Parts: sequence; structure tokens; C-alpha cells
Amino acid sequence: MIAKLKGILDSLDHNHVVLDVGGVGYALFCSGTTLKELPAEGAECTLYVEPLIRAESITLFGFSSPEERALFRLLLTVQGVGGKVCIALLSALPPETLQQSIMAEDHVPLTQADGVGPKVAQRIVRELKDKAGSLVVASLASTVLPKTSSQLHGEATSALVNLGYKNLQPIVLCRKY
Repeated sequence: MIAKLKGILDSLDHNHVVLDVGGVGYALFCSGTTLKELPAEGAECTLYVEPLIRAESITLFGFSSPEERALFRLLLTVQGVGGKVCIALLSALPPETLQQSIMAEDHVPLTQADGVGPKVAQRIVRELKDKAGSLVVASLASTVLPKTSSQLHGEATSALVNLGYKNLQPIVLCRKY
């Protein structure tokens, strides 16, 4: 199974990219969120991959983060929801909003996605409401409060002391900046 691809971004389209990995071009369908985060064509990038294997085709889906891929996998467990609908949901709503809507049992935001009507949105919420909380979406999990200048000053002074500076030297150096 393919889990991750790292290569040169060969081309970008409105819903997919071609990633050149060692001379082989992989077409990966991506959400709008992932497409916005990608570098310019010709630059190196890494995408987390979820292959969807059907009798008639193998489709690759690419994601900028493992958390977005995990949410995609969770959405795929819903009856009647395929890869394209999952990508539409992840394109219409940021992963955090999608997860929060499901946990709050609010199906209305999900209907913003192409191909997702009220019935499908209600089914997604009903089937995933107990599972969505177990996912850790990056921006929800890594909320970090910004440090104050005095905290940064204290950390810098401590680092300078640990490097061997003595007496008032660290304090004088930190005040300069």
C-alpha cells in the first residue's frame, strides 16, 4: 500500500495534482485545503496518500497532513459516501470545522459540499458522531498560546546561562534584542 509520496509537483489542476516520483507521475485527487497548501509547480512536496481500490480502477487521494487523511478514512466508512464526496467535504470545510460539526450533530454545514444533500449529511453525522471525537485534528490539537516577551526573555537568558555565559552577560545580551 502507498502511504506517502515525496517528489516534484509536476502539475496542478482544480481537483488533482500529478506528482513526479522518480520519473513516475502519480495522479492524486486532493481537497481544496491541500491544494492551497502546495508549493508552486516544479517544487518538491510530500503528500500523504490513501489509495482507493475498486474493481474497475485504483484512485489515489493526496493530503497535506496525516490528520486530513484520517478524517478522509473516517468519512469513507459512511454508507454511500465515496472518495469524491469525501474530497468535496474536505474542500468545502476545513477539517476542524467538519469534525466539530459532526461532534455537535450539526449536519447543515456539511451540505455546503458539492454532492452532499441533507439526507447524506444527516447520515454522515449519525454514523460518525461517536467516532469523530477520537480523531485529533492538527489545528485543534496543537493550539499553543503565544509567549509573552518576558517569557521569551527568560528562556533566552536561561539558554545563554546554559551555554556558559556568566553574571550579567545574558541579561545584557537579551536586552539588546
